[in-house]
Amino acid sequence: MSFGILCRTKDDGGCGALATFRFTWPGKDESYVCPECALKLCAIANAIGLHLQMIALSASDHAGPLGMQSIEEQLGAREPTS
Repeated sequence: MSFGILCRTKDDGGCGALATFRFTWPGKDESYVCPECALKLCAIANAIGLHLQMIALSASDHAGPLGMQSIEEQLGAREPTS
């Protein structure tokens, strides 16, 4: 069983990779992102002229309440995609 915070960038719940940053998109709640999705989000934000705040996750973030859920539990909590 693996533990850690998963990427949550897409409407379907995220790509499923281990998150390394948290980010704040204007007008939305803070969420988590993996390095690959972070590059894509930064490119989109730059293209439309918005500031996207990225904050590196620490080991204590991954050890917190969300990180202590197993990856299997986090994946099971998502709604199935069609």
